[in-house]
Amino acid sequence: MEGRVNMNNVYLVRDILLYLDEYDGKYFNGTLEFNGYDKREVDYCLQQMLDENLLIGHLLYEYDDVYFHGVALSRRGEQVLGLARNDDVWLIFKQKIGNENQSIPVSATIDILKRISQNYFINKFGL
Repeated sequence: MEGRVNMNNVYLVRDILLYLDEYDGKYFNGTLEFNGYDKREVDYCLQQMLDENLLIGHLLYEYDDVYFHGVALSRRGEQVLGLARNDDVWLIFKQKIGNENQSIPVSATIDILKRISQNYFINKFGL
């Protein structure tokens, strides 16, 4: 079954992609933490991103608790980051999607970002 994320986690996905991009293709090894998100949200989001091939690597578990993140951007993750990196495109995405109580498939999120990005740049350059 395809992974689904709520809109709050979509924002976390973008934060994770931007953060891992700073590692320039190298693995982050440790425990990722983001302000405004608890450990379980980050662990869940990372697992979803691994399942959707946005990341490569692994999470190490002890029983049901993740204690280590060894992750890097995949090629697909880099492509998605290319769509989500532009702040104007991201703002349009947030305005169109809006409701944080929604849950949508990760692939639909990516498709929406692609369309918004394409329309944004077509309009920006008057094509």
